[in-house]
Amino acid sequence: MRVVLVSDMYKRGAVESLPRDVQGFVYGLMQQARLSNDDFPKEAVLSAAADFYLAETANGGHDGFLGNLSSFPVTLELIRDGLTLTGLDEVAGVFAALLDYQEMDPPGFEAADWSDPGFGSLDSRLHALRPAAYRTLANWLEAQPFISIVPA
Repeated sequence: MRVVLVSDMYKRGAVESLPRDVQGFVYGLMQQARLSNDDFPKEAVLSAAADFYLAETANGGHDGFLGNLSSFPVTLELIRDGLTLTGLDEVAGVFAALLDYQEMDPPGFEAADWSDPGFGSLDSRLHALRPAAYRTLANWLEAQPFISIVPA
């Protein structure tokens, strides 16, 4: 399968739009057409998972990310593998810290309580990394043989 994206915003410098377009394409078809991970290149699924983590934490912090996790065809393992595959090592470090925090079983974790100070600390760490992470992810995607980017 080849993923062809019309990504005019990416060509205008909005680096987060390319990863977001891939995520929208993959998850959209999974949810609407009931396709599975096996129907896509593995790299597309894993980059979508990496972008899901970046996008959801940007939108609602780690508590929002956890609250939305069950609504999408993504797992913590896919996210971890996606961050590693795409070279987002520092982001993977924040994600590993989230998993370590989960192991401690703090009272607000399962409820995704926004007032949990552990989430705030993770949000701050990730916020500083996000711009470079999107550039890295977009560059990685652009180099993949499964993707073609065409202008609008």
